[in-house]
Amino acid sequence: MNTAILDGDLPMSLRLKRANRRSWSIDRPDNIRYVVEGAVAYREHAAPLPWEGTFALNRAQPAPFTGFADEATALIMEAFVMEQHLDVLNDATPYPGIGNQKAELQRAVDYLYDTSAVRNEEAVMMSLTKAGLVRAAVSAKQQQLSGFESVPSTTAMKKPGFVKADVVRVLAEDLKLTSQEVAASARR
Repeated sequence: MNTAILDGDLPMSLRLKRANRRSWSIDRPDNIRYVVEGAVAYREHAAPLPWEGTFALNRAQPAPFTGFADEATALIMEAFVMEQHLDVLNDATPYPGIGNQKAELQRAVDYLYDTSAVRNEEAVMMSLTKAGLVRAAVSAKQQQLSGFESVPSTTAMKKPGFVKADVVRVLAEDLKLTSQEVAASARR
């Protein structure tokens, strides 16, 4: 043992720090068991649920555009699968965090149904001409509807590189217009 601790040659602050050091170390058997149990519990509760990986992957990497109606159908099918996962969670024995998982899953299902409804509206809007869709976007911009700041200029929308599907997305997703409102604006 260091004689400096016993002799009082060190300042009081250092003597107190050395005296108050923990006497146990991480490599004792009971501490190793505690750390391992904590790691296993963390891994069980921190692991993503089966639906989370699929949902995040589908949102991060959208499929190539095939049509709004096809996307709506795919979203409905994904929501159906997630509702089955929700039923499994409802039947599971309660454990810490199950309420949060149910809420996250319900939000994901609601998001899918809402997005599917928007895709159905977009599919109906695709039957209108591009000129009519541009008129509806300009009308919404002039009326200063919510989200009008994100509407591109009229000349940009009329260019051939700005496809009809992009105009439909601006109307349905940014301006949140229904197909009936767009059809009424396009006829003006």
